[in-house]
Amino acid sequence: MKGIKQWLSSAIVFIILASLMSAAFSLHPAVSLLAAFGLLFLSAAFRTKMPYGVHTNGIELERWQDYLQKRFFKDNAFMQHFDNHDEYVQEGKTVHIPNMGGKPTVHKNPTSFPLAVERRTDTIVSYDLDWYVTAPTQVTNAEAAEVSYDKMDSVMGDHVAVQSERAADEMLIKAAELLPGANVVRTTGGPTAKDAAPKVTGQVGNRLLLHPNDIKRCATILNQNDIPKEDRYALLDSNQLDELTELMSDNTWNAFNQYYNEQTGVIGRLHGIWILERSSVLIAADALNGSSQLVVDAYGAAVGADDQVANLVWYKKNVARAMGAKNIMHNPQQAQFGGDIMNCDFRFGGRRKYSTGLGVIALMQAKSA
Repeated sequence: MKGIKQWLSSAIVFIILASLMSAAFSLHPAVSLLAAFGLLFLSAAFRTKMPYGVHTNGIELERWQDYLQKRFFKDNAFMQHFDNHDEYVQEGKTVHIPNMGGKPTVHKNPTSFPLAVERRTDTIVSYDLDWYVTAPTQVTNAEAAEVSYDKMDSVMGDHVAVQSERAADEMLIKAAELLPGANVVRTTGGPTAKDAAPKVTGQVGNRLLLHPNDIKRCATILNQNDIPKEDRYALLDSNQLDELTELMSDNTWNAFNQYYNEQTGVIGRLHGIWILERSSVLIAADALNGSSQLVVDAYGAAVGADDQVANLVWYKKNVARAMGAKNIMHNPQQAQFGGDIMNCDFRFGGRRKYSTGLGVIALMQAKSA
């Protein structure tokens, strides 16, 4: 069927081309047919079939760039709920955002004129995006013969998955590092101070469980700081989420569970905060530093005996993320490698909007007595 369609398509093009040439140059129909045949023959002779993934007009590149970005946010759905700064990315690697100056003074029943003129000075806040590059993967000619979209999804999917996990881990660190002590809430285990042995390798000693009242304390802090009621989120470690739901009453669980939404990654809602889940979120030192700030473990650091699991609670507008330049690279038929070489890279980063930590809370384990 496919061959018949191609033959009919070619025949139609051939007839139309011959007719146009006959009308334009007043040629005999037989001459027009021969000339049209010659043009089509030359076109076929010089048409080169490009290897899959080689980009001649940007179509394949754009397709795979789009794939990379969609796969990234599919694997890290919680980042949909950070403020998107993509539009402020310049040269693919630096974010420049306008930061409004002070608000105007309000005068009540003024009697003296003219009123003092104030000038608002706006500033630009900038931050650089980190560059994440995967080590290239070799696909031999024997494997390349089998390459299809599914194969590319498998190979490139591995690259994007490890990249996105690393970028997401470090984004969470940036959101929580050096939060002031006032923005750190410890688990209590509820009224009975329920505790359990740690579930993270490296920790020593029981920890107090995460109780619904601990989420409520986070909501209270946000209220006291006049944070808008909507767009409040909490990303919980899977073990901590399990503790939280186990300690819910039946009524609380029913109210919580009705907000489950697979598309947005929302597990439920508690005390006005949308609850999200991730296998792991953050690890932080139990003690604050000398400036009473939270010390978050670096990416890949070993967990210490006194380290604590920490979750992130935030208001959407107060944590920003941005993706810059992104590339899928496919170098076909590399003689020295006996096949194709593929990898990908992208730039990604983010930050808290306020250095004071306004609207961002670390909900962290506490040791039991």
